[in-house]
Amino acid sequence: MVLFAGILTTTLFLPSYQRLGEINHETAQRIHCNGGSCDLEDLVNDTNFVSADYVLTKEHYFIDQRRHPGFWIEYSDPSVLSGFRKPADWITPTKEKWRIFSEVVEIADRKATVAVGIVVEANYLTEPSTSREKVDNQLIDEAGKIKSRLRFNGAELVSLGVITKADGYEMVNETDQAVIDWGGGIPAYFPTKRTIPAGLLFIDPNADLNLVRLDYVDNLTFISLQKVGSVWLLLGTAATVFFLAFVSFHSVGRTVLKTRLMLIGQRLPTVGEALRSGEGQKIEFKRGIVDEDLLKSVAAFANTNDGTIFIGVDDAGKIVGIKLDTPGEKSSFAHRIYTVVRQRIKPIPPIDMVFEEIRGYVVAKVVVARGDERLYFLDGIIYVRHGDSDVKGEPSVVSRILQQYA
Repeated sequence: MVLFAGILTTTLFLPSYQRLGEINHETAQRIHCNGGSCDLEDLVNDTNFVSADYVLTKEHYFIDQRRHPGFWIEYSDPSVLSGFRKPADWITPTKEKWRIFSEVVEIADRKATVAVGIVVEANYLTEPSTSREKVDNQLIDEAGKIKSRLRFNGAELVSLGVITKADGYEMVNETDQAVIDWGGGIPAYFPTKRTIPAGLLFIDPNADLNLVRLDYVDNLTFISLQKVGSVWLLLGTAATVFFLAFVSFHSVGRTVLKTRLMLIGQRLPTVGEALRSGEGQKIEFKRGIVDEDLLKSVAAFANTNDGTIFIGVDDAGKIVGIKLDTPGEKSSFAHRIYTVVRQRIKPIPPIDMVFEEIRGYVVAKVVVARGDERLYFLDGIIYVRHGDSDVKGEPSVVSRILQQYA
């Protein structure tokens, strides 16, 4: 089963997890916040871009959200909506003005808040909004239709599905603040008394396994999900792989998979251990980000053997650290490394990054595995690791690599 986890992680989870990180950071680049407000024009206008599933401010306001029933972020503070028992305006942190109406519905001694909203002012609206009276009547009418879709199934309140002419709606369980149903990006706040969890896997009500990635960038929280597949199918596959691995362990153990497992659980050297061993075939020190030298080391390790690059340690083995004080700064730093590697090294090598704090300094560890491609090129040039140096591959060395990974 451990082998199956390694195969699943290296072939499916790791690439997908890296892609979810790219989506989160690309979403961040399209959102511009200043003080207490955020401009979404670049995000809204890029209709071809698939953004992060959830984006929250540091105040827990949902800038954007999609529907993933049962997901642990699907909670909303119903007390925020209590001020809209009569239709009223709400100017959101994204500079939209919504007209909101809410009411409490009681079914089988269970209470839920139903809210419905219409955007009346926004920079993307091409037509002026109708009169407030007409909007308010529409809100009350739509709220009646939406609450009629609530049912108690004997265990919990559920939604039978909503079709509405409003711009957004929300049904929230008053007891546990769980979202029963919502859509259209209606203004909502994640409950302040709850902590935003950071799990990696989520099993939805359909027994599908979803990969989850959370990133903090510039005081915003970005969460993206990707469905991996049916839990039952994965378990069946696990049983099959476990049997095959038991039969042919020795042949499998010599495959490229063995080296790539470094990225998903093999113990990495600490900064202290790296300082004691010094630079060598698997250890490289970098004082700071020197893009060209860093890329040479990444390409060399990918072509030769697993290796770790310690950013924040100079060539003499002295810890100088890098100034990364917040999770957002660390996430942005990692995004910069991932981006330059993707742009300059082809095929893209398997890398990951972790941070270690030592003696008051932050050191970034760029972990590179010997990839499963035959060769990796930095701007068309092949680099290999030779002792503590990254050198251009001689024809004889390249020939040996090609034979080894044919």
